[in-house]
Amino acid sequence: MLAVIVIVIAASYLFFELKGNWYNEKIYTDLLMEPEQSQGDSAGEPVLRYSLEELKKVNPDCVGIIEVLGTGIYYPVVISDKEDGLYYMNRNFYQEKDGRGSIFMDYRCDPEKPSTNLMFYGHRMRNNQMFAQLKQYKSKEFWKAHQIIYYTDENGTKQYQIFAAYLSGDPEGMDETQKRYQMEFIEGDLAEERNKFLSAVKSWSFYDTGVTVDAEKTEEFITLRTCDYAVNNGRISVVAKLTGKMTN
Repeated sequence: MLAVIVIVIAASYLFFELKGNWYNEKIYTDLLMEPEQSQGDSAGEPVLRYSLEELKKVNPDCVGIIEVLGTGIYYPVVISDKEDGLYYMNRNFYQEKDGRGSIFMDYRCDPEKPSTNLMFYGHRMRNNQMFAQLKQYKSKEFWKAHQIIYYTDENGTKQYQIFAAYLSGDPEGMDETQKRYQMEFIEGDLAEERNKFLSAVKSWSFYDTGVTVDAEKTEEFITLRTCDYAVNNGRISVVAKLTGKMTN
């Protein structure tokens, strides 16, 4: 009898897990449509097959769309200062309670200015949804094949090149420099401040990408972040620099 109960509980858990994963995938397929293999115009730009304006009608908290071709990362981005900025950690795009959460921007960022470093968070799902593929950036070979991030907001699409990927641990165990640049760097108007940020994340990177970043010329960065279980409260961060703008 005990064995039967255990089997029933396990089967129920699996059923609801699969159902939740299916629903999560359906949400974003319905909203954005699945991206095809890299298709672009003569300049190699991605074909944008969605409407940010329509997404904002569904959820006014939507500020953009993030895409990394060939990784499955292709999601609307939301932002909210509710619940200390963690509102969308456990809510989907429709603001329904959902442990898979949404891809959300740090509430301290200014998506319109924009802030020096726009920070995006997403869960690391076992079925590779959300930001699970960020774990692949531990491999330099994966980085070589997926260096470019596209971010679309009301001003058009921007292209960013990844120049560092690193692992960080428990914030309580960090010194002030680590806290500043691993977890909290959002605004840095001076080139000196951006240089400190660049030096820090490059020194922490899993490998040397060889990508040059000039703090005097590069004023915009984005960071994608998800959980990692190699260390206590671990996070994998992927950092990229602005390399081009494609105005709609």
